[in-house]
Amino acid sequence: MFFYIDESGHTGNNLFDSTQPYLYYGVLGSHLNLDILAEPEVCKMRKILGVEDRLHAAELGETNLVKILPDLYKLSKERKISFDFYRLDKSDYPVLCFFDQVFDQGINPAMTWSGYWTPLRYVLLAHLDKLFTTELKKIAWSARLESKDSTCDEMVQNICNQLLNKLHKIEDKRLNVLFHDTLSWAIHNTRELHFNAKSKRDKKFISPNLIGFQSAYLGIVNRSKKAKRKVFKVTIDQQDQFNTVQDYLAEIYRRVEGQSYPLGFNIGEMDFRKTKMPFPSFSSSKNSYGLELVDLYLWLFKRYQEGKLNHPSLIQFVNSQLNKAYFDEVSIKATTFRFENWMNSLGPMTQEDYLRGQQLIELEEKRRTSFLV
Repeated sequence: MFFYIDESGHTGNNLFDSTQPYLYYGVLGSHLNLDILAEPEVCKMRKILGVEDRLHAAELGETNLVKILPDLYKLSKERKISFDFYRLDKSDYPVLCFFDQVFDQGINPAMTWSGYWTPLRYVLLAHLDKLFTTELKKIAWSARLESKDSTCDEMVQNICNQLLNKLHKIEDKRLNVLFHDTLSWAIHNTRELHFNAKSKRDKKFISPNLIGFQSAYLGIVNRSKKAKRKVFKVTIDQQDQFNTVQDYLAEIYRRVEGQSYPLGFNIGEMDFRKTKMPFPSFSSSKNSYGLELVDLYLWLFKRYQEGKLNHPSLIQFVNSQLNKAYFDEVSIKATTFRFENWMNSLGPMTQEDYLRGQQLIELEEKRRTSFLV
């Protein structure tokens, strides 16, 4: 299979641009090499629209895109095209990062293993998010980007103290205790959290773009396995700011090819046993018909998702593609939804389950309370 990746809504490490609240990734897949075989169709669409260089949806707008809909339908069917769509809620990202730095049980011993390494983490995330104001999120993200350790640590301590003052909003006594102990440990051991990304390179690697690309990459793995087809080429839109990070992540996944990592708790596994991914190729959409097409799909799906797609024919086209599309989201809302699905997948609790749970709580309490100040 051949895949073409583009993104939209990127603002680098500026997470608070109200005009672009989401980061989007679109992945166009085909059994055929669109950079070669889609040339006649793309050139025809350019001619219809009077475009000499390349098709760019944001410049064309809905009125023009309607004119090439018959060609898009035909191309989608004849070239066996699939489109997968991923997005990240930038306003939630500072909370997700804060949780992963401060509540990581491998770093913070006041946290429980079950509260961080199982789907119960989604419950803690939802409650943590309720304690964060927009201003606190901005401070947390500034601390993440702060180059000076002492300044970062002061900011993190300030955040933890503000969160401690809000714990009365968490009515669940068990959660209240966990939050109190975890945040208190963080205040007294702040430097051990290594909260900040100090160098320019490190700042690139905490960008939301890396998380979005991870979703797109894993989606390609699942798509190729489902189709039982080899991935021949992955072409990524050329963006100097992000391509280094994308290539780095792809290299990490290449190293684990042939292995499987069970996630446990009835939520599946990360299975790379039958995965063979090529090195990604970075190209300008001016030199790739596949990238030219993914730009059209991504723009349509993005506007559809945001409720901004108005023309009925374009809405109908997106709906016709949804039945074969993958969609995933990185957000607090999405993690809450995953937890609800996991809870619904569980059977009734037995007496044996209850006793095992009590034993786990006792073990966790004995371990973690030994580290409390």
